Amino acid sequence: MTNPVRIAEDRSLRVEPGHVVRTAWVEVDRCRPARRERVSPEAVGEKYRALLNLGDARPWPTMTGRWDGDRFIIHDGLHQFLAEQMLGAERIFVAWLEAGAAAASGDRQ
Repeated sequence: MTNPVRIAEDRSLRVEPGHVVRTAWVEVDRCRPARRERVSPEAVGEKYRALLNLGDARPWPTMTGRWDGDRFIIHDGLHQFLAEQMLGAERIFVAWLEAGAAAASGDRQ
């Protein structure tokens, strides 16, 4: 099976038919990165400044990931996640895909 979503280098998003993109504001304590990796302090600083300029709003496309029980695992958006933590955010805006019956049944939350 092909991956139903692909985020290009420019962060544009492609979603396969039969999938729905869901979004929600999730408590930051329920989120974690999918993997630990080195990050560029400059890139995190750029995200931090961009988030400051947005106030309470958040950019699109936003951080993406998947649910693992009641935890949200972030697969794309590590720099933004770290910037959100630096800002002391209590909730972050995230997106994930649902397919089939889950997509037709409505919101997860």
